[in-house]
Amino acid sequence: ITRFKLARLFDLRESQVRIINPLIGGGFGARNALSIEPWCVAMALKVKGRPVRLQYTREEDFVTRVNRFPMIYNLKIGVKKSGSLVAMRADVVADAGAYATHVPGVVALSGSFLLSRYKCQNTKFLADVVYTNKQPAGAFRGYGNPQATFGLEVMMDRVAEQLGVDPVEIRLNNHLGVGDIGLFQIPFSSVGIDECLKKGAEAIGWKEKMSRTNVQLTHRRGVGVAISTHGSGGWPAILEHTASLITINPDGSANLILGSTDMGQGCWTSLSQIAAEELGIRFEDIIVIRPDTSVSPYDSGSHASRQVYVAGTAVKIAAADAKRQLLERASKVLSVSVKDLEARNGEIYIKSAPEKSVDIRQLAEDSILKMGACGQIIGRSSYEPKSNAPSWQATFAEVEVDIETGQVKVVKLVVAHDIGRAINPAIVEGQIQGAALQGIGYTLTEDLLLTKDGKILNPNFTDYKIPSTLEVPDIEVILVESNDPTGPFGAKGVGEQALVNVAPAIANAIYRAIGKRFKELPITPETILRVLKEQVIQ
Repeated sequence: ITRFKLARLFDLRESQVRIINPLIGGGFGARNALSIEPWCVAMALKVKGRPVRLQYTREEDFVTRVNRFPMIYNLKIGVKKSGSLVAMRADVVADAGAYATHVPGVVALSGSFLLSRYKCQNTKFLADVVYTNKQPAGAFRGYGNPQATFGLEVMMDRVAEQLGVDPVEIRLNNHLGVGDIGLFQIPFSSVGIDECLKKGAEAIGWKEKMSRTNVQLTHRRGVGVAISTHGSGGWPAILEHTASLITINPDGSANLILGSTDMGQGCWTSLSQIAAEELGIRFEDIIVIRPDTSVSPYDSGSHASRQVYVAGTAVKIAAADAKRQLLERASKVLSVSVKDLEARNGEIYIKSAPEKSVDIRQLAEDSILKMGACGQIIGRSSYEPKSNAPSWQATFAEVEVDIETGQVKVVKLVVAHDIGRAINPAIVEGQIQGAALQGIGYTLTEDLLLTKDGKILNPNFTDYKIPSTLEVPDIEVILVESNDPTGPFGAKGVGEQALVNVAPAIANAIYRAIGKRFKELPITPETILRVLKEQVIQ
């Protein structure tokens, strides 16, 4: 996508633009648009190909790069005494900043996420976008979902309270299920939220802690819950296309040639595991060829929690193509039909007689070096999905509020995630823990302070507070595997989801601690103290 945009911007052919993927850190949406690339290209053209470098200071990064869309949600929910939802309306005002970047996508998706969670036949979503004298808003982890989820999940707690039912039960009774229409009008192919809610409630000690009373204490505790769903990629709203190549080397190893960017989320590891599993060779024998637009096949980008779901399927298809060629060669050596063969641990063997096998390394060597039988084995794929396989998540939070200082301490988070299938459980848990911690910052500390004319007052990490190691609570991750039929080996996305419902879970927990609901983020100590001074806590 970046190459495509730069070529159009500078009136170049795409083949004249080469992008080599270095090892980079997390982007969280910030790289989902051009930033300094056009300036670098312009300077490189000016100096006729000599090396150029442009580096932002931290303050420049704060001032010039996009932030999350501020949104004001006005929600109305109609519900029967039985607890079923009958109507839902959302009126939204979104602050785009000075320029349009991801305005249609973020605002429209925010409404889609809002209406793709609970069963409700009568729904309406209206949005206005305003332009203000601020830096532009754009793509940021969750892409409109955190804003919608905060409003809806706090409202669902209010509904449960009005009806006198348990907040977990009202979510169990109203969420969408397999076959129901979800994001972008695509039916859900797997839904594991029941298991997420039940296991998460048990892990946090929900029933016991909901009945706890602590109104006489200066440090008061409460628990809260919120659920959410988020797509694995953005098909059919956005282009989802990944191509992949796998070449088998003479020593039996395989080069995995792809355009998929790893921004610290570990997708190259997971994609290598998918390739190895499908090929029937060791993980260590997969060699990732780092993306380079001069040699790599196409990939539409590292965004929308798509890499394992979309790129993983492309890799699986390419590996299956290479394996087919290996099996055809092995069938001639072993004098059996291809359907009677299986590949595992670097060997191809007869299913009914596993002792009869041929080494994949020998087949690979023959395909390149044996005269009269040459034909390197190359697996290919070019894949566009026909689904977006939303993952589901239930987040439970326990907080402690100091009513003398307004300080909120997140004591524990339990994050139960319907991942489809965890290709690499350690990577999945790391993604969830990192996103959950980022969600704590979004909820309690991160606040961009602006003057009336839009100047940022805290463009640094001294004054813009993100969670440090001291704010990391006990984060328990529960992986629920619903095995989605459309994903590679059943996998779904994970990158953004774990941030999405942290804010309402914490906000609902704060309410149970001090009896006051908060409608704005972040929920700072100053905000809590101001509210506490306005009421007498009984």
